[in-house]
Amino acid sequence: MGQTVQLVVSKGPRWLSVPDVRGLEERDARLRLENQGLVVELRYRHAGEAEGTVIDQDPGPGSPIQAGMTVYLTVSQGPESRPVTVPSLFGLSVADARAELEAAGLVAGQVTEQYSPYPAGTVIGQDPAAAAAVEKGTAVNLVVSRGPEPAVTGDHQATLVVDLQGDGQHVLRVEVQDQAGRRVVYEQAHQGGERVEVPVIWQGDRARAFIYVDGRLAGEQELKAPGGRGKDKGGAGEGGTGSGSPGAGEGQDGNGD
Repeated sequence: MGQTVQLVVSKGPRWLSVPDVRGLEERDARLRLENQGLVVELRYRHAGEAEGTVIDQDPGPGSPIQAGMTVYLTVSQGPESRPVTVPSLFGLSVADARAELEAAGLVAGQVTEQYSPYPAGTVIGQDPAAAAAVEKGTAVNLVVSRGPEPAVTGDHQATLVVDLQGDGQHVLRVEVQDQAGRRVVYEQAHQGGERVEVPVIWQGDRARAFIYVDGRLAGEQELKAPGGRGKDKGGAGEGGTGSGSPGAGEGQDGNGD
């Protein structure tokens, strides 16, 4: 007696139509495709659309595809971040410095105070320095003058005159080493060819000023009291400092207070 055999005939792979997931959030797009039995692979690039938004897909919407095949999604990382140039804040009030930073897409960070020959309440230092390239939203720390330090026996003051050589913008930094230690007394960006006068206060009979341009030592200046001129130890090339020459600046007004 014969038996009945049932046959199941395959209709072939299940074909789908790729749904349009452009404009969806990455998570929503992934779930929609995976629920259709598709595999998702992600790619990322910067674009004008909001971060995390699907901006392209391959295969495109409506394309025939078999279950289990891969759909490639391109997801936006948001607009590409462009470096911001830190503005020069020297001599500004804290309020004006904050406004300058906000206009540049930056924020004010920690504010500290220290004695200096400059008017009280004005910015005398910043970190990052002026002209530095940073990311938008970076915090810039400020150093604000408390005005001249109360007179102490043995304090002396001089003015360093520094002629910046070369073209373009350069960051001038002056450090002083005296009996109280070594410290930065000036750091600011200036244009090449500019003459800069830097007032310096030191303690003791002798001190030494170190002049840096763009982070490189460009010259040294010995400071003597009372009323003496220090000795230059310069020799910077283009972009260096000098008083009418490529060397370090000359000291003036070296009388003790």
